[in-house]
Amino acid sequence: MYYTTSRLSTMLHRGKRQDTPAEYYMQSDVLAMPGKPQLLLRRTPPQDQEQEEQQQKKKKNSDKDGPVLAWGRMQMFPWRHCVIGLGDPKTPTEGGGIKLHRDKGWMHRSDWRFSTAVGSSDGKVVEYIWRKDMGMVGATVYKCVAAGDESTIYARLLSGGGMNGRKGGEIMVREGLAGGLEELLLVGGQTIWAWEALDYQSLLQGY
Repeated sequence: MYYTTSRLSTMLHRGKRQDTPAEYYMQSDVLAMPGKPQLLLRRTPPQDQEQEEQQQKKKKNSDKDGPVLAWGRMQMFPWRHCVIGLGDPKTPTEGGGIKLHRDKGWMHRSDWRFSTAVGSSDGKVVEYIWRKDMGMVGATVYKCVAAGDESTIYARLLSGGGMNGRKGGEIMVREGLAGGLEELLLVGGQTIWAWEALDYQSLLQGY
């Protein structure tokens, strides 16, 4: 993830090089009106090399014109629980999205979890858990696994630090995920990352 117009708006590239074409643009607006999503995952418009160079020279961000694939909404009440969903949030969907629930307590880790049948080959609902690695001091590191089977890692999120002005961090998603699960993991991971960035620890590297 690389910063664009703000420290929460990012370009998502395949691989770790900023000079490779971005596949997604995560548009963020933490001051959005209550009830509206603060994060929109967009597909970046296709560009050839010449168009991309011209855009970088003009410093324009036309990626807001790309189609919305997924969204994330941060809720103040209950504290830090979020909602994520696929498609355009302006289009009504059954249930209004998927709850991204934060486990919080003084004696256990701040894990996040959500349940969905998206990407499931047999149509069954799977609970996914973003587990925070508490052993990583000075860094925000999560891995996403399925409840009851932690041998398979579906995604990893590594923070670049709240004051890192160039690189936002890294989010890696397992290849071959279908049915929109990749997009849900991307928007879910960055919604978590946005919450961490708004915490008081965001003044420190790695939140």
